[in-house]
Amino acid sequence: MLALILCLALQAETSSPPDTGRFLIVAKYEHQRPPKPMPRLRVSGPGTVLHKWWKNNGAVFDNGLATVDMPVPPHEMIGAELVIEMWGGHSMTPGKRVSLNGRSTYMLPDPFADVPEEAGFVKVRQYHAFPRIELKRTDLVRGVNAIQFACDQPVGEEHFEFGHFLVDNVAVHAELPADHALVADAGLSAFTATVTTDIDAETVRLGLDLPADFDASVIKHVDYYTNHAGFDETGDADSDWHGYEYQGKFVGGGGRVSAAPFVADWDTSMIPDSGSAKVRAVVHFENNVRYETPIATVDLPAKPAVTMVHVDEPIGSMWARDDQVETRTLTVDVDPAEIDRAELHLTLWDGGVEEVEHPFHFNGHPLPVDSPGHHDARYLVVPIDIAWLKQGANEIRLTSDTKHHGIEVLYPGAVLMLRMK
Repeated sequence: MLALILCLALQAETSSPPDTGRFLIVAKYEHQRPPKPMPRLRVSGPGTVLHKWWKNNGAVFDNGLATVDMPVPPHEMIGAELVIEMWGGHSMTPGKRVSLNGRSTYMLPDPFADVPEEAGFVKVRQYHAFPRIELKRTDLVRGVNAIQFACDQPVGEEHFEFGHFLVDNVAVHAELPADHALVADAGLSAFTATVTTDIDAETVRLGLDLPADFDASVIKHVDYYTNHAGFDETGDADSDWHGYEYQGKFVGGGGRVSAAPFVADWDTSMIPDSGSAKVRAVVHFENNVRYETPIATVDLPAKPAVTMVHVDEPIGSMWARDDQVETRTLTVDVDPAEIDRAELHLTLWDGGVEEVEHPFHFNGHPLPVDSPGHHDARYLVVPIDIAWLKQGANEIRLTSDTKHHGIEVLYPGAVLMLRMK
């Protein structure tokens, strides 16, 4: 059955940022149930409702259905995307997919899809992702759209037969022509904006070039997305774009600014060597219309070399609960005396601790990372004392004493950023 589904489903085409400016109307899913601890869609494999261990687990009661009210008929759109905030779910869950109004089905991305199912790697395939899937306009209707998420049951150890993943948020972004009524009625038909850049030492000051007579008070906030080598905080595995929306907040990238003149100081001092970078801005208006700017290119300021050190194992994610301890090794090839600054980058799925004060240690030193246990994804940048570094093997250690979900280090695992002197 799974093979048939995979044959009928479309391989999701990840949307690329535009080369020219464009207007969007955003129709979001409105959660229908109270936070536990926060609203989200739970998606489970069909056999879970009969599984001897999981049939009474509250996680299997959701049906994975979201509805989105789209005010624009498809024939008035230029194009459309499905934008998803998701946690990749229990390890080895196959067939993660989404269908629109029973018309098209799209497979959801999985950075571990091509990784061999080797013993010992089964439980370390955690990830989160923010895919933007290009839709066909014929997938949509004006009014209520049914967005059905689904998955299948993994094959293997009985414990992992609980096929499951989470969707924190989902929205349809429809591109509109500049003369569309929703744009024109807001006085935005003539609106344009481009990203400006001004370099001050290793800081790039990002700003917007707006029409001279434009009333900036109608702008709610501006998000700056950046494209360059670096830690994959978005978990998409195949893009160098940085910055994402999560639970209404903007994380990473060049940052979010909410007041004119909408200037953000982007610190590039720990960006790995990449010569130049790309930047685009998304302008959010009060009427739920957005404007995506064309992509701007900026030559990054000259600075000492910055390198990334990934964990030695082929799969970098970690998971600990119920007093388990997980360790990974990061191999540093240079003498620490040659290093000026070090940071540990990681994204957590935070299921909490009970009494453990420091869930993370680096070479035996406790790291200033807490675990509130909100069951959410957290992108963290943790300074590392140069005195803690060793030439050769360095150990990151994770533990959690909760009997609930515990703490996951998501794809791509912990990464050391090292800036040379």
